[in-house]
Amino acid sequence: RGREAIAEFLRVGPMGRGSRWRLVPTRANGQLAFAHYVWFEERGAFGAHAINVLTLDGDRISEITVFLDPEPFARFGLPDELTDEGQAGS
Repeated sequence: RGREAIAEFLRVGPMGRGSRWRLVPTRANGQLAFAHYVWFEERGAFGAHAINVLTLDGDRISEITVFLDPEPFARFGLPDELTDEGQAGS
């Protein structure tokens, strides 16, 4: 909870040294959301990882709900993979 805890989590986890990922903006039930893709070296592409839904309170994020499952990507009209350039893979 709180800014410091979230910053530390991001620093050692998703934004840690050597991690590669991409976010693609989307919407979920009218709320701002992001499709989260992580790099898979063996596939040479970013693969679907999670949907992150933001709840806003004015201009601040009050809650982040994460769905750690690539299955909903198709329902959002999102690709399963992105190339290194961030484009949908084949």
